[in-house]
Amino acid sequence: MPLNLALFQAESVLGQPLYIILGVITLATLVALGLRFFINMFEVITAPGASLSHHGQNDNFFFSIFVVFLGGLIGTFGLLATQSLLTGSFHNIAVSLCNSAALLNSNANYRDIAAQYGISVMDGNFDIYVTSNLVFFPILMVVLWILVGSICFVASKVFGGQGSYGNFLSGLAYAAFFYSIGLAFAMPDSLAAYSASLEMVTASPSVLGIIGSILMLYGIVLFIMGISQGADMAGGQVIGVVVVLLVVLGGLSYLGYYYATPIWQEFTNSIQSYNPA
Repeated sequence: MPLNLALFQAESVLGQPLYIILGVITLATLVALGLRFFINMFEVITAPGASLSHHGQNDNFFFSIFVVFLGGLIGTFGLLATQSLLTGSFHNIAVSLCNSAALLNSNANYRDIAAQYGISVMDGNFDIYVTSNLVFFPILMVVLWILVGSICFVASKVFGGQGSYGNFLSGLAYAAFFYSIGLAFAMPDSLAAYSASLEMVTASPSVLGIIGSILMLYGIVLFIMGISQGADMAGGQVIGVVVVLLVVLGGLSYLGYYYATPIWQEFTNSIQSYNPA
């Protein structure tokens, strides 16, 4: 209860200026996009099969960047609104993992202290690398859009796809818009679900999490359609592009796991060997 109260107070004090700043940036982005954005979005929602390729060819690259950036901005509001849930869920994860690691400490008298040491380190790192950087979520989404789009564009050329790089990315911008919002909305529930799994209990999805999951699914559908239309490819060729993307992302994930494993092992060893004396 004290932890939740402290998180709520911190969110109330620090969140208000951030909401104002993000609101101003969002308004400025909408002004920069203009009425054309709302017309394009209406067409994408009502007739994606006929509009993604058209907008990919007619939207300039900077317009598409702002579309993806706007999706990230909207998602950031959701992340800030659920910041206490994010921090609380990660804290519960830290408690479960550090308590398990502390059980292997050779001195039973130091196990509780060792667990608290590990929890404080994990909570501190989460605050530094995640909580304090939530406002950079829109930039992260733009970078991921360019990265994933570039991988798919190269793969589409391998499978005989047509079209230019800029048009291809612009056709995927609207998928990134919805996926960015959905990812941000679903992230707290995902973290809470993982925390619950460590405690052998089930977590109930929130309304925001359900909305986020639907938006992510819709973004994926638009993404596949955008690849097909942007590169003028048939279904089998699109599957090939998606497989290549999954292989590349899987390889990058394994690379991250490979480098993170020794760091995690060193951290758990420090808990298991913790001796304040």
